[in-house]
Amino acid sequence: MNAGNPGKKSIMERFISIAGLAKPRNLIGMSSHIYVVIAIMFSLLFLYVSGPSFLGNVPIQYQRGLYAMLIAIMVFFKFPFSKKSPMDRVSFLDILMIGLSIFVFGYWILNFDELLLRVGNLHNYEYYIAAAAMLICLEVSRRVLGPIFPMVGIGVVLYSLFGDAEWITHLLRTKGFSWQYIAGYSYSLEGIFGSILYIIATFVTLFVIFGALMESLGAGAFFIGLPYALTSGLVGGPAKTAVVASGLFGSISGSATANTAATGAFTIPLMIKSGYRREVAGAIEPAASTGGMFMPPVMGAGAFIMADMLGVPYVEIVKVGFVPAIIYFLSVYMIVHYYAKAHNIRPLSKEERPDVMTILKDGFHFLIPLILLIVLLFNGISAQRSIYWTIISMIGITLVVRLLKRNEKSVKEVTNGFFKDIIVGLKGGADGSLTIGSVAGATGIVVAGVMLTGLGFSFTTGIMSLSGGSLIIAILMAFFAAYILGMGLTVTAAYILIAVLAAPAIVEFGVPAIAVHFLLFWYSQTSNVSPPVSLAAFVGAGIAEANPYKCGINALKFSAFILIMPLMFIYSEILMPNGLNFNAIWAMFGATMATIPYAAFIIGYFNGKLNLPLRLIMLVTTGLFFIPSVFTTIVALIITVAMFLYQKKYNGPINLESEKSDFKMV
Repeated sequence: MNAGNPGKKSIMERFISIAGLAKPRNLIGMSSHIYVVIAIMFSLLFLYVSGPSFLGNVPIQYQRGLYAMLIAIMVFFKFPFSKKSPMDRVSFLDILMIGLSIFVFGYWILNFDELLLRVGNLHNYEYYIAAAAMLICLEVSRRVLGPIFPMVGIGVVLYSLFGDAEWITHLLRTKGFSWQYIAGYSYSLEGIFGSILYIIATFVTLFVIFGALMESLGAGAFFIGLPYALTSGLVGGPAKTAVVASGLFGSISGSATANTAATGAFTIPLMIKSGYRREVAGAIEPAASTGGMFMPPVMGAGAFIMADMLGVPYVEIVKVGFVPAIIYFLSVYMIVHYYAKAHNIRPLSKEERPDVMTILKDGFHFLIPLILLIVLLFNGISAQRSIYWTIISMIGITLVVRLLKRNEKSVKEVTNGFFKDIIVGLKGGADGSLTIGSVAGATGIVVAGVMLTGLGFSFTTGIMSLSGGSLIIAILMAFFAAYILGMGLTVTAAYILIAVLAAPAIVEFGVPAIAVHFLLFWYSQTSNVSPPVSLAAFVGAGIAEANPYKCGINALKFSAFILIMPLMFIYSEILMPNGLNFNAIWAMFGATMATIPYAAFIIGYFNGKLNLPLRLIMLVTTGLFFIPSVFTTIVALIITVAMFLYQKKYNGPINLESEKSDFKMV
């Protein structure tokens, strides 16, 4: 609320209200105690599920059924039914919903073998149980994500019911199904308990727990402090800290909003203090943090789902995704660099800079689990086992380091503090699982409807028809679909839907499936930074105390490479479809070099101020770098060097207050 007018919502609050974002409860008393116990049990359970076989194998129905049940219970504890519901405790309605969740998911667990043989052919009373499970999944997603995604689920169910109606266009007309068949099909391994929930429960949840434990054990401060020490002596240092820190922190968080909140709390005030405008400081951090969603080794939930859809090991996604992610961060870094040069934002003095070696000495051990994770993945160990042993090693290493550095503290004091941090991390892992977990069951309903009705095939036919056989038009259609879906859905939900509906159409053009999925995966991230619902930018704006809309526009400018880089996935070999050959290396080189003229074009500054014709030349040069050709790349290099030399005599910073500056930030 505004301090001057308590009854009036702030701009940020109004935007969040429009987006349908839910505000979690601040539980107290018995409700809080019960929730904490359930949350810790949730994290411990799925650590156990992912453990080595000598601990015992957990049957599939318990893995998936308990995940759906516990997510529903925690959501009904944490998120209210409406604004009028109590915000410090569960209501009577929540208790009823919790009881119903235990019953419908417990029934599926206990009767799994029998239900598996009777998919779509249940007893009469079981159809009502199945329908109740569907309603719970949709309500869980509504409470956490707002109304848009449940509306998509309801729309797919209605389409499954009335798909044969005469008023439906011939292109989309399909066979209609009874509500009983739809409910029974959704209440199965083809729907709610399908592969999406499995991937989230067994892979994504572990990475969320890993990130939460890393943060609770102190890694967050290290991953921010190290980049700050390395970059604070450079031009525009605090903004460059944001870029590097977001890359490091994003590699374990896999969430743009969490990344923005964690690193932005430190970097945004520093940027403002250094001379960055609030609307710019609040934009740089979310632009950098968005890269965390596709930065290995943790690339967000969508990357695990992508691996499942493609039928490839997760490590293959990590391999091909690493270089594009680095190039994206480099693009943000270069834009920040030219902004700082243009506005004469100076580095910190030597006395103000922290000592790199001191920070490394205090936190180097946090790098060991990440190195271990990468080594395990690249040696053919499954992602599930890799992250399990990474978590175990991180806990052990951190305890040993704390005991070695205990100084005056007793062993008991150190271990007590350590286990308190573990508890905080386990609870944080459960908290962090609610957003992605709330998608799982509802997505299963959508996927079941798409499979039943053949909607994916209809979409493919429609895209092929409307694009007129043009690949670039099909890509543009997919981009706008991802952008629109992102306005009301989480990036993971948006990716799943667009991948199910649009990916087959683009693959029909002869494009490798992995390139198509990477294109859609990147485009689904745009909702983090593109208005009207730029969630990560809202977080940055809140920290910067700036206008969220202006932060969103500026964040889109700083992250603009996210719009053009995916085209290289389609039109070049940057994703190494034929291995690391000359074409792949040359594409990587061209994309890397393109960050320089593109950043100069965005800012209007290179080795000096750029007027409009010179900026357009830099834009054309960017395009030449993107063309996977030796000739065009050499031409682009010559233009870039010539422009640099030409600019030397016009060198000088842009006056921040000048109205004649070519660079406009809203």
